[in-house]
Amino acid sequence: MKDKLVHQMQSYVAETCIGASSIRKQGGSGLIQAARDYFKSLDLAAIPKEKGRFNTWLDEHTERLLLNFPDGTRKFGTARKALNLFLRSATYNCCLNQAFRLDAVLAVLEVPVDRYTAKHLLHHDPTIAKKWVGLKTVTKEEHSKYQAVASALATQWEIYRVDLDVFFFRREAGSQ
Repeated sequence: MKDKLVHQMQSYVAETCIGASSIRKQGGSGLIQAARDYFKSLDLAAIPKEKGRFNTWLDEHTERLLLNFPDGTRKFGTARKALNLFLRSATYNCCLNQAFRLDAVLAVLEVPVDRYTAKHLLHHDPTIAKKWVGLKTVTKEEHSKYQAVASALATQWEIYRVDLDVFFFRREAGSQ
């Protein structure tokens, strides 16, 4: 029964971690369901716990997720945010965390990048970009710059990088 619970919990987290507002205006019909379906079948036991291997795994699964998106919706920023939202939710979920020892990846998880995160990170380091244009336009290189600033800020605040989203979610830059 426990295996069934873990499987059901992963499906539940996959369904609930990506809401309509999470990746709204990122493409046509089917985008959110494609992400949810991908996350339901993701092998959480195979997530590497070491930073270098995790980053390679994250890049590979971002690409795989993109391939599952409907035509015209395959944007790096959208796929990476969706994947980061799922990984964060799975790690925060005690059932999945315990079953797959996900607490070991907390230190390497990325903060999901959206306009709120971008504005806060730009507030802390204006050299990242001139301004936030939109999730659809975020390239892998730009995303890496946001994550570098997020890493420095998380270290300064003595929290995990992924946890910054709790402070940034729907808050204007400069407020906490």
